[in-house]
Amino acid sequence: MGSDDTNKWCPNCRAEYRPYVAECTDCLVPLVDELIDEPEPDHSTASFSVAGWPESNIRSLRRLLDGSEILFRLDVESGELTVPGSRAGAVEELVVIVGTPDAVLVDDADLRPERDDEAETSAGALGVADMASRVIAAIVDGVITGVAVTAARFVVNGFEFTFADRRREATFVIAVTGATFAYEALMTWRLGGTLGKIALRLTVCDRSSGDQLTGRAAALRAIVKHVAGISGLLGAAFQLVDCVPAFFDDRRRALHDRAASSLVVARPLAAENS
Repeated sequence: MGSDDTNKWCPNCRAEYRPYVAECTDCLVPLVDELIDEPEPDHSTASFSVAGWPESNIRSLRRLLDGSEILFRLDVESGELTVPGSRAGAVEELVVIVGTPDAVLVDDADLRPERDDEAETSAGALGVADMASRVIAAIVDGVITGVAVTAARFVVNGFEFTFADRRREATFVIAVTGATFAYEALMTWRLGGTLGKIALRLTVCDRSSGDQLTGRAAALRAIVKHVAGISGLLGAAFQLVDCVPAFFDDRRRALHDRAASSLVVARPLAAENS
């Protein structure tokens, strides 16, 4: 390879030249007699488990990974964090730091001790909300919407319990259903949950990424949850079928959560005070 009649190579663009050429015409760098083989790119991945972490620690780890420009995929449901194999060492250090049981990350650099009353409030991995909290939140929302519907009914129909005009009654029911749908969808999209969930420190998030739901996902979730309410007993039966799976699913996911790929999680006190 090193003889005078051997072609030369540009170490930069790897172009081949005649033996008498000394410099690359494109890169303007001296040519070499042979190229050093470039290493094969590393396509391996490494996985870490963050199952059982408080939501505040999960957010802190995501900030650190983003700040370090480390590509990652976090499955909220399984708690599996996947990163490029070449960055596994750096990620392992971050996981050890952020996952320390007695510390919660305040920002990207500082740690502070976690108070006794800041323990994780979840019923499962990654702060999955317990059913008692979800039922209480639903009751709170029911009271709020009930008061609003009663007030609207009084404005529209006075003190009469029933509507004299069936068409007017049907219009009112459709309007109430639409308002309930809008309340659920907009609050979930913009604030992460309805007033009942906010009061109980619950958040509706994307099942895979942990991010806030998109407007489309929030709307789909609200449709599955509420649209059947206009059909009387059939609607009540559908809502029962919708909610029952949450009592038997380890992630407490009802049918409307499955339709929107959503997950209801509990916000630890540490996340609110950080």
